[in-house]
Amino acid sequence: EVMDGTSRQFMRINNDVYCHLPDGKHVRLERNALRRFFPALLPAQPASLLDFYEAKLGGIERVAGRTCQVVTLAPRDGYRYTYNFWLDTRTGLPLKARIVNDSGSVISILVFSEIQIGKVPDIRNDMAGKIVQKTQPGKPVMNDWNVTPPPGYEQVQEAVRVLPGKRAPVTHLVFSDGLSVAREVDGYIVTTLGEVPNMALIETGNSATRK
Repeated sequence: EVMDGTSRQFMRINNDVYCHLPDGKHVRLERNALRRFFPALLPAQPASLLDFYEAKLGGIERVAGRTCQVVTLAPRDGYRYTYNFWLDTRTGLPLKARIVNDSGSVISILVFSEIQIGKVPDIRNDMAGKIVQKTQPGKPVMNDWNVTPPPGYEQVQEAVRVLPGKRAPVTHLVFSDGLSVAREVDGYIVTTLGEVPNMALIETGNSATRK
């Protein structure tokens, strides 16, 4: 549940994400097999992150009533932010995640306020009487752009999307190093967006050329 701003509640079941909209009548369903959602933020092979992040053990703290080991992933270069994870000592599940930029400001925090591990929720009551709106995933395309992302980043998704207020469709490219994500949108004007340092966005955008 979003604690600040407009009230929204998210529910994830595997790769299906349900967003309960503020009107209380509609639920938006997004299916995405590639994108990872909290708490499943770490890649399948976490050791691969050590080429670009330094892992540091912190103290023992409690989150949602459970004991957690704090782990920090500090970037080895200027292309990434610092990640703090609070890992449940019994299961290894991240119960809290925080992204901090190079000036020490917090970019985002994801945290469980309460959790029951091992119990399968019954969503029928939450969905009763609501209209489910399925979002349409972007269509895969043959990309006609060359983009050289920063070291450690790889392209993980590519699609054509129609954006509100845009007549022509745009090409949407997603790059990730396993944690950070840099997005590139082509609508003849190249725009780079993402929760990554400006250096990563600038170099990614400057590298974009037509094939």
